[in-house]
Amino acid sequence: MKFIKFVDLKMYHAQVVFLVGVTAYDFDMLYYDNNRKITDDERKEFIGEITDEHGCNGLTCLLDSGDVLVYIRHAEYGGDVAHEIYHAANKVLVQRGFEAVDEEAWAYLIGYLTDEYYDALRDEMEKMERKDKKDD
Repeated sequence: MKFIKFVDLKMYHAQVVFLVGVTAYDFDMLYYDNNRKITDDERKEFIGEITDEHGCNGLTCLLDSGDVLVYIRHAEYGGDVAHEIYHAANKVLVQRGFEAVDEEAWAYLIGYLTDEYYDALRDEMEKMERKDKKDD
């Protein structure tokens, strides 16, 4: 399964982008070519990581633009999802001056990002089910 979900965090003036199961081509078509702000060096590093067959199951990057990219290789691996969501929340909050002792900010943001991720996953699964029924 593959999908991209943009999560706008207005109160933090940030955006988290979930990139699930995407290839380099998907990334270029859906992120890079849509006038998103990413440097060539950031793109090369990110693409290098997600295309490495023996590489990571997940990766979180804070871009110079302030966007946080969250790559997850397998949509249904809950441990990987939780791990990367923590990194995303940490990058957003630390960049804005929050300290780790402020547990509520972390708990709120992790909960919100988790809900957004699983809502997108559920939507994609429902699309696949409708397509399968239509094809039958």
